[in-house]
Amino acid sequence: MPTVDNLTLKIQVEGSAQLKDTTAEMQKLDSATAKTGSTLKNNQQNIRNVAFQVQDLAVQIAGGTSAFVALGQQIPQLLGGFGVLGAVIGAVAAVGIPLLSVGIRAVLGETKDLDQTISDAKNSVDRFNQSQR
Repeated sequence: MPTVDNLTLKIQVEGSAQLKDTTAEMQKLDSATAKTGSTLKNNQQNIRNVAFQVQDLAVQIAGGTSAFVALGQQIPQLLGGFGVLGAVIGAVAAVGIPLLSVGIRAVLGETKDLDQTISDAKNSVDRFNQSQR
C-alpha cells in the first residue's frame, strides 16, 4: 500500500514533468502570437494605404480627371506597399495604363459627352421614324 510520502513524491515528479511540457507549449504559443501580431501590424499598414489610394482615386475621378490618368497615378502607389512584386507590377501599371488609354482613344476616337451622344441617338431615331412614313 502506498504511503502518503510516496504519493506526494509521485505527484511532485509527475506534476513537474507536466509543468515543463506546459511551459514549453506556452513558449511556442507566445512565439506564434508575436509573429501573428507582427503580420497583422504590417497588414494594417497595407490596408490603410489601400484605403487612401481608393479615396484618392475616387476624388480624382469625381473631380473630372480621366479614369485612365487617375488609375495610372494611384495603382502604382497602391501596389508599392505590397513588396517587390507589388512595386514591379505598379511600375508596369504606371507605364501601361496611360499607353492603354492612348491605344483605346486611337482605336475608338475621342469619346463624346453623354448628353451629346443621347441627343445624336434621339435625332437618328427621329430621322428613321420620318423616313418610315
